[in-house]
Amino acid sequence: MEAYMNNPCNNSPKSFTTIPASTIDESGLSNSLSKDRTMIAPTSDHSDGLSGRGIVIHHRDNWWFVAFVASVSNPGRPRLLSGDISTGFADRLGLMTGPLILNPRVETLNPGSEAWSAECSLLPTIEGGDPEAIDYDLDTHVPDGEADPLRQRLARVAIDSHLFPIPADFIPVLKKLPHDESPVLAIRRSVYAHATFELLTARYLPDHRPNEPWRDIAGEPVSDSGNDILGWMPARDWIRPR
Repeated sequence: MEAYMNNPCNNSPKSFTTIPASTIDESGLSNSLSKDRTMIAPTSDHSDGLSGRGIVIHHRDNWWFVAFVASVSNPGRPRLLSGDISTGFADRLGLMTGPLILNPRVETLNPGSEAWSAECSLLPTIEGGDPEAIDYDLDTHVPDGEADPLRQRLARVAIDSHLFPIPADFIPVLKKLPHDESPVLAIRRSVYAHATFELLTARYLPDHRPNEPWRDIAGEPVSDSGNDILGWMPARDWIRPR
């Protein structure tokens, strides 16, 4: 089963539409790809995402920094990057030549990669601006290798949930996951311009399919469109045994 929901908001990543902080739940997550259900365990208050460990990732035509507060944690609030490094950082790297900066782009820090782990700090491009409506320059950057597939997926989910608020009747996957393998109604970002989300029947199978735990009824990955599951709701009123 697949249906489409009307688009309630601007589809552009530059719309800076946000979801409540409670929707992106900062909870514990196992290092094991097959155990990511444990990410819903509660933890203490989290960082504001302006510095710390996380991943730098290219998604929705932009660079982002998504903090992971602890060695095992859910992603923090995504921060949109300008794509530039700060003038101070460029100077420390020896990239200053008079008033000009050579190669100041984020992608030059790790050529050929679109998602890597790093310890970073960010500077707002507009001093005193609304943190939810501005982008940031990288001011420090200590790389730590490629980001693992689990964190990449969680970072993409956090970014999409930040840009496209999840409808009220659906449970965000960063807040709670299905407790068993029963089918649920799930939503992912739509590939169609006239719709924000696609609605489909899916199952959550982390123990059998650790890298891509969300599967359709036929057992195929639901990320075939390039989009990840963002929210779900019980399907017992929709799907009944024959």
